[in-house]
Amino acid sequence: MMLFNVHFIPDQISLSYEFGVSREKYKDLRCLFVAISDGEHIGLGEATEFMADVYQANIELMMAQQAAVQRLIAECAGMHPQDFWLKLDQLLQGFPFLKCAIDVAYWDLYARRQGLPLYQVLNLSATDLPRSNLSIGLAEPKVMRERILQALHWPALKIKLGSDNDIKILQMAREVTDQPIIVDVNCGWTFEEAKEKVPLFDALGVTEIEQPLPVDHWQEMAELKASSQIIFTADESCTSLVSIDRCSLAFDKCNVKLMKSGGITPALQLIKRARELDMQVMMGCMPESYVGISAICQLSSLLDSIEVDSITMVDNSIAGGVLVEKGEISLNQTPGTSAFLKRHPDLYKKNGK
Repeated sequence: MMLFNVHFIPDQISLSYEFGVSREKYKDLRCLFVAISDGEHIGLGEATEFMADVYQANIELMMAQQAAVQRLIAECAGMHPQDFWLKLDQLLQGFPFLKCAIDVAYWDLYARRQGLPLYQVLNLSATDLPRSNLSIGLAEPKVMRERILQALHWPALKIKLGSDNDIKILQMAREVTDQPIIVDVNCGWTFEEAKEKVPLFDALGVTEIEQPLPVDHWQEMAELKASSQIIFTADESCTSLVSIDRCSLAFDKCNVKLMKSGGITPALQLIKRARELDMQVMMGCMPESYVGISAICQLSSLLDSIEVDSITMVDNSIAGGVLVEKGEISLNQTPGTSAFLKRHPDLYKKNGK
């Protein structure tokens, strides 16, 4: 009888500098790696303790689910990942980040057992992939200017806004670069602010604005969309199949994130539904290591755009995986997602490759 074992491994992600968005700033975040082993191969997934109250992503709370997850893994060993996720979803309702870590680890193991990279198992391509954008965190304008100057070799910049300096920051950015600029407000504007700023940003060549209003402002968001040719992208508003239908009426594009979606399995469903609704699709990342980033990259051929830039800020002594250089994603023939942990070598000594 096949025996799968699950390991929950708490750790910490450290960023090279404090990263700010409209609602918070962060530099050091706890994280949880999930490893699923069949004794010969290991699949890896990741959850970050980010917006823990919203996503039930507290490390201790997630760790407390390990025994229940082990029982499920033992019962479902060898099951197809899509069938496994249905049972996982029932077990961990309300834990999207933990579901993601387990689902990704299961898919990773599934592909490694076949000796194939995950994108091939999913019948996806490794060529003509979108290049990653780079995010510039919200900070003092002079600090943001320096970070923009250091990022001129990336194909496009996503500039975090949501402060009294928004217009000044965008004017400054346009003084130093002609790169495509995306603005990400993380729910930080009122409707009145948005109506004032969107025409100004249009004149400054902003191509896209992500989540300008709070998640429940559907009517106002629809009015904003109708008033401008700028692409509006849903992030916090887009978390499930239920939400994406509503998003199609108020946004042009959706940002599908593995963690908030609950893993690869539901993300594939979201992407499929978005296409049916004639929406553009991107995938972004949370603050996460190469374990999470390598999983996102496997789906990149399905996307209009992608952001896997957290690995430029995260201390990469924690993990390795898919190569992302100056926005260019290089998928290879390494089985699974290609992710591996650097700080936990004993895991591999005991449980395989």
